[in-house]
Amino acid sequence: RSRNLQFRFRNVVNEPRFKAVAIKGDAKTMVAFLAELLEEFGEESEVILFIDGEENRLASAQREPTLSIDGFERAASTLTRIALAGDLGKGSVSLGGRAYNVVSVPVTSRETGPVVGALTIGIRIGDTAVRDFKALTQAEIVIATDDLTAASTLPPGESTREVLKQMVEPARSSRRLVEASLTRSIEVENEHFLALSGNYDRVSPQRGFRYLLLSSYEQRLEDLSQTRRTLVGLGVLGILLSGL
Repeated sequence: RSRNLQFRFRNVVNEPRFKAVAIKGDAKTMVAFLAELLEEFGEESEVILFIDGEENRLASAQREPTLSIDGFERAASTLTRIALAGDLGKGSVSLGGRAYNVVSVPVTSRETGPVVGALTIGIRIGDTAVRDFKALTQAEIVIATDDLTAASTLPPGESTREVLKQMVEPARSSRRLVEASLTRSIEVENEHFLALSGNYDRVSPQRGFRYLLLSSYEQRLEDLSQTRRTLVGLGVLGILLSGL
């Protein structure tokens, strides 16, 4: 999925119309262009910036009005500088209780010309993304930024807060939040989980996020019991067929 997004963004900056707007350096035209791109990219793409070669923000567009553009620009600045140096910048940032995958793509005047700017896009890591993850792994997942839940497959409310209390606070108390990784048994609403907590791309307070993976003891036991019943059923069927 991430590779598809990178490929798509690279295609955008190579379009002649986009290059013309970038070289022209007209803020009003670029704002309108970025607003169109944001709609084309879909709902998970929440913010897009064009930073010129002097590291000045020429234009931006955002889907969520409460998002701080200045804050996002600062949080993503390291990735943007990578793009301004000519390479693809990619990573994740957290801001205002939200987590984002960020891709920053260098913009050149022509195919092999000098870099004239960077297109930086923030893709929200929301409930849809974590539900997709759960479908693949059968594990519950919580994405956290400090004390706030950015996305979760757990029911909203007290259950998620209880998980954060049991997992994030002990990591913070160790004073090694960047390196901290915890595995422990926890109980949430009378259900027992094996929980793993760690950091993703967490190299500074605004880079990356904390994740929590939870595997239900009860659900795993039920899965094993179901598998056992299936195998027993197949065994009985085999005996029946062998007698025909």
